[in-house]
Amino acid sequence: MDPAGDDDDVELDLPIGGPTHPDDRLWRHPSELASAGLPSALRPDPSRRSVRERWIPVVLAGTVGALLTASLLAAAGAFDGASVAASSPASATSSTVALTVRSAAPTGVADVAERLRPSLLALVGVGADGRPWRGSAVAIRAGHVLTAARLVVGAEQLEVLVQGVNRRATLVGADPDTDLAVLAVDGGGLVPAPWGDAVGLHAGDPAVAVSSPPSAEPGPTVTAGVVSGIDRTLTYAGAELRGLLQLDRPVPAEGAGGALVDPDGALVGITLPAPVASAPFGYAIPAEEAREVAGQLLTRGRVAHAWLGVEGGDKGLDGGAMVQRVRPASPAATGGVLEGDVVTSLDDRSTPTMGALLLRLRVHQPGETVRLGVLRGGRRLELPVTLAERE
Repeated sequence: MDPAGDDDDVELDLPIGGPTHPDDRLWRHPSELASAGLPSALRPDPSRRSVRERWIPVVLAGTVGALLTASLLAAAGAFDGASVAASSPASATSSTVALTVRSAAPTGVADVAERLRPSLLALVGVGADGRPWRGSAVAIRAGHVLTAARLVVGAEQLEVLVQGVNRRATLVGADPDTDLAVLAVDGGGLVPAPWGDAVGLHAGDPAVAVSSPPSAEPGPTVTAGVVSGIDRTLTYAGAELRGLLQLDRPVPAEGAGGALVDPDGALVGITLPAPVASAPFGYAIPAEEAREVAGQLLTRGRVAHAWLGVEGGDKGLDGGAMVQRVRPASPAATGGVLEGDVVTSLDDRSTPTMGALLLRLRVHQPGETVRLGVLRGGRRLELPVTLAERE
């Protein structure tokens, strides 16, 4: 089987006497890899590999294991100056790699970090208590960045680091319900990050938290892992944040407010500060919600959240959002939604889970009328519902 996964018959014609040239062998001693790359016939073809395949580590034993490990090294490239923290899983810095990305075109995690580098900014400020702090931000316009509101609200002084130069930043608006804030940055010229789609994410999907380092160090700060949960709730000082993405490892403190991206480098979330320093997981606001909140903050300086008025859970795997409670006098009640209904779509876009339904709602405005696809007693219905503003 070749590295791309095709089953090809291979004839082995071994010469008699004398050592075989390395390029004529199906294996190489590790000492030979330092001076020569793999034979072209054995190099993996990135165009024939899916995004998911590029993220799956391959571990085999014996000679085959040595061959595939060498192939992965040749395809991904070595990381110069990489350092891996080996602290406990509860540590805020565990599984975090500070990368100095090579100038050669890398693939995988290093490539994602390199592509996001122009859109990531280090954020520094002085709090109302006079204490300095550091965080991260993501460019969403040439002159604006998005970050975690908890970092910037009440700050006496705000600056972002753009290509090693400190620039003044001012608060445009913040939304405590989502812990997001938009800042205007003097001078403009920022590179917006590409938006992705968080609705399609499932537990186990790969995700990378990328942020700018808190100084003029080369390379971004990267935490690579997987989405370990969706539609999570997190409590900060008594306030609840709902519909969050949960990561299987924590994001470092200076990485809060940075980007959570998929294997294609598309923005699927904005990372949040850990509720406590020893938190075992990381969290992020999904991209759909972050984009909608940012748009409202830029246009009106505040956010009006659409409200449907249902509570519930998931009806099995990809089964829909099970309605367990309908609030009295809510838009759902007025629109005819009943307890026991399963909402399978909103405006013809599937809602496989309650979390997906909440994300679909968050891109709509109060006063808009949406169409809910509902499964009730084996019958499929379509119910028009006019959304209200959540108080």
